[in-house]
Amino acid sequence: MNVRSESTETKLLPPKKTMALAFAGGAIGSVLRWMIGEAFDTQVMLWMANLAGTALLGFINSHPWFNPEYRKQFWAVGLCGGFTTMSGLAVWQYSADFDLLEVGLLVAGGLLIYWLFRTTTARMLAK
Repeated sequence: MNVRSESTETKLLPPKKTMALAFAGGAIGSVLRWMIGEAFDTQVMLWMANLAGTALLGFINSHPWFNPEYRKQFWAVGLCGGFTTMSGLAVWQYSADFDLLEVGLLVAGGLLIYWLFRTTTARMLAK
């Protein structure tokens, strides 16, 4: 016997609107990343996309305009998620230029840039 009511189960699923917003943002972010990938080699594209994406994510996560969940779904989950790329990192892993130290620097740089943009945005808004 199922003790959950149907209304309780449907509340656990994301609304169709937020899924559509995340999908739309992800599509735009992926196209932007693809455009960078067409202009630069894989390694440069990964650095540019991941560092710019984490900077934007730091800004989004500290600016109050993005507080409604539907805005975060489009901008943070969708656009930044589609723009930054783990699949590109997997492709890079199989190239001759792959360097584990450089991957570590990319991750560390991303964390630093996220922190800088998040704290800077918060401080500017506090004034």
